[in-house]
Amino acid sequence: MNTVIELPAAELKTALTGLGKVISKRTTLPVLEHLRVTRDKAGIVTLQATDLDATAVYQAEQPSPGEPCDFLVPYDPLNKLVKGGKEPVQLIAEGKQVRLRTLIGASPMEQSFEALPVDEFPPTPKATTQPSPLDANFRDRFREALDCCSGEDSRHVIQHVCLDAGTTDGHYVAATDGRHLYAANSFHFDFKEPV
Repeated sequence: MNTVIELPAAELKTALTGLGKVISKRTTLPVLEHLRVTRDKAGIVTLQATDLDATAVYQAEQPSPGEPCDFLVPYDPLNKLVKGGKEPVQLIAEGKQVRLRTLIGASPMEQSFEALPVDEFPPTPKATTQPSPLDANFRDRFREALDCCSGEDSRHVIQHVCLDAGTTDGHYVAATDGRHLYAANSFHFDFKEPV
């Protein structure tokens, strides 16, 4: 039986930009070069990436009808496929194979890969605290800060965005790649320690 999940290319581009910040470029564990794709009973699709230190999860905007499923998709081929097209992308799991399918212009494009077992993917960490609601201004500033982060694996600390809640008059979002510094202020987070 084939499992098919179809996602709009524009939505996938947004998701992969964020998830790519967690995907390790140099890893000895092949499973960390993959996204975990899950569809629950309600049709909610999530994409998950991890480097064992950090985990990022993206929830698709629209439900995808079909049976619940859970499989791994290689990040780099999917990212390259999405960059090249504007048409929806199908993620197809069939037995020990995963296929990526879309249209580039009027030409159909399909790639097939050996599927890694989903149980090799590290377990999802569970949040133990209450979420802190944040507005669209924070979301936009956070995205800008992510663009300023370093991509170098040798400088782990500057691959992250810092949410600094150390002052009482306003909190900061900060990031750097070692050459540029990004900072935005006047936020009020519900936590006391920097994250």
